Amino acid sequence: RSSTRSSSQSAGALPLNTAEMVVVVKAQAQDIFRAAYTSCGSDRVPYLIDVRPTKDFKKRHLAHSFNIQLSKNAKVLADYSKSTYKISWSDKCWWDKDLVIYGSETLRDEHPVMAFLLAEGRVRNIFILVGGFRAFEAKYDFLCTASTRSEPKNYPSEILPGFMFLGTWEHAEDQA
Repeated sequence: RSSTRSSSQSAGALPLNTAEMVVVVKAQAQDIFRAAYTSCGSDRVPYLIDVRPTKDFKKRHLAHSFNIQLSKNAKVLADYSKSTYKISWSDKCWWDKDLVIYGSETLRDEHPVMAFLLAEGRVRNIFILVGGFRAFEAKYDFLCTASTRSEPKNYPSEILPGFMFLGTWEHAEDQA
């Protein structure tokens, strides 16, 4: 019920799953940045799922992500982030949603959370962050935090390392 492919996009949103099966896509940090932090209006924003141990999540994680672990009875995906985001984690909240799952550099489909989601088959797309948390942190350090209280900000679609940072949407809309 799943297939795996690599993301080779240079711009825009993550690819959409139009099949009846769960599609697992290996996505680069810049693809995750665009999909999760540069959305506009009615864009579908993926849930960000950190499957690293809770102690690592508490030190630092992608802004607005959930620390999800499979329960001991293997029947529930539990949120250990204790977040106060506008969107909360609840039973079945991932149904028909896009999920970005990240952890260590070696995250595979066999991870208990991944295996649960693939077996259940109710998620729209699963995107695995290539290189894990460290790869994203290396490119987008300003989007990594220890806080579980902040709401995500939307950023313009491009950051050109060493050349230009465009700021937040508030910066872009400022008439001054």
